[in-house]
Amino acid sequence: MIKKIIFLVLVLTPLLFSQLTLEYQSQTFPYNSVSGWIAFKKVGSSWEYRLYYLDSTKFQIYSSHYNGSVQYTYNFTQPEIFAGGYIYSLGIDLTGDGIVEFYVLGKYTVGSYSRQSIRILNIVNNSTILELNSSNYYYSEPTLYDIDRDGILEMIFVEYDMNNLWRYKLIVYNTGVSTSVVNSPNELNFELKQNFPNPFNPSTTIRFNLFKPEKIKIEILNLNGEVIKTLIDGVYPQGQHEIFWDGTNDYHQRVTSGVYFYRLISDEKELTRKMVLIK
Repeated sequence: MIKKIIFLVLVLTPLLFSQLTLEYQSQTFPYNSVSGWIAFKKVGSSWEYRLYYLDSTKFQIYSSHYNGSVQYTYNFTQPEIFAGGYIYSLGIDLTGDGIVEFYVLGKYTVGSYSRQSIRILNIVNNSTILELNSSNYYYSEPTLYDIDRDGILEMIFVEYDMNNLWRYKLIVYNTGVSTSVVNSPNELNFELKQNFPNPFNPSTTIRFNLFKPEKIKIEILNLNGEVIKTLIDGVYPQGQHEIFWDGTNDYHQRVTSGVYFYRLISDEKELTRKMVLIK
């Protein structure tokens, strides 16, 4: 009887999955590249997804969700390559052509510090919609929400003063994009961003994103992997957050110059980045 039951299961199993068929298989991409799909073109109240390709020198959008040819290409400048080739979807259409806009980060060395620029671009013609780039300032990545509740999205930046790292400004732009027609394709990700400033002395800011409320830890580790400071240990809400580290350990003692790691831990994920303390 047992043998008969096993036999029936083996016979019926292929029938249960008979509708699972291969739909698409991409070309072979280099191991040091990233590819996938991104919400790219507005179609009514939803978004059409396109295949994209990203490596250290360029970003490409294909003409369809499968196969197709490369339709749009953006080649990174040297400061953008220096920043790591970071390009992101803004999640909205600023120009009214139905195509999502992107922003790209640039990195410049200023003495012992690095500063960051940001450029919002129209990938259809590679034109610059907005650029924040000054030797005196470090600019954060943009945040989008309706601050004054007028139905129009605002775009917010933080401008850090490179000459006095204790000072910063909030800069707000009106996008002209109504929240009632925007269906943002990008949910807030679980993300740990690079600290600023880096290298730093005596303190630095650590920014992170949570796509849902959850219990997290943020820890500082030395080169031996030992936890020397716990900055957060508790439940945080969904959204964008930042926390300061003043260069001290759990005993309120200042640590020595050198390389440190900061780690964001949740029940599902763990992210780690490197930072440098100089004195």
